Amino acid sequence: MLVHGLGEDHGAWRDTLPWLGRERRVIAYDVRGHGGTGLGDAGGTLAQLAGDLVALLDALGLARADLCGFSLGGTIVLRVAIDHPDRVGRLVPVATSSRVGRTAAQWYEEQARTADGGVANASRAMARLAGEPLDPDLPRVRAPTLVVAGELDDRCPPRAAAVIAAGIPGARLRVVPGSGHYVARERPAELSRAVLSA
Repeated sequence: MLVHGLGEDHGAWRDTLPWLGRERRVIAYDVRGHGGTGLGDAGGTLAQLAGDLVALLDALGLARADLCGFSLGGTIVLRVAIDHPDRVGRLVPVATSSRVGRTAAQWYEEQARTADGGVANASRAMARLAGEPLDPDLPRVRAPTLVVAGELDDRCPPRAAAVIAAGIPGARLRVVPGSGHYVARERPAELSRAVLSA
């Protein structure tokens, strides 16, 4: 399962699909309020966005799946792995963070006030990480985990990935050389190899 970032849709993964699709069944979906998915009764929480992913697994008849999420999607897959550990085979959070600082929280709060639909809802969920970081819950993740960061990412830098890797028992960290934040677009082959090796 591939989970995209804020303001994107499943098409964000298009450059990785030629590699991933050769070896795995790949499902990329649109997060609540993004792409072709409706907003519904949006709660502005990661728990709800994670619950959406679990509901999708149920609808597809999948007891477990490997989860890979980028940025916002990374926090969603982390929340699933924390709250529903039995549903996760392998976990690959990409260019993401388990917490946000004051400046990032203010940016997300502004997006929540001014953006439309799904972006506003997801921004509310991300802003909550300032007061409700995932860090204390990371030790509950049981899935084999590979945390991926872009070397030049100034939004979710490698040090944020290192915090996640340190918090999850047995997690590994891979930094993709020369990549900024949008690893799937900038280094699709390298990211795909990392995902397949997780």
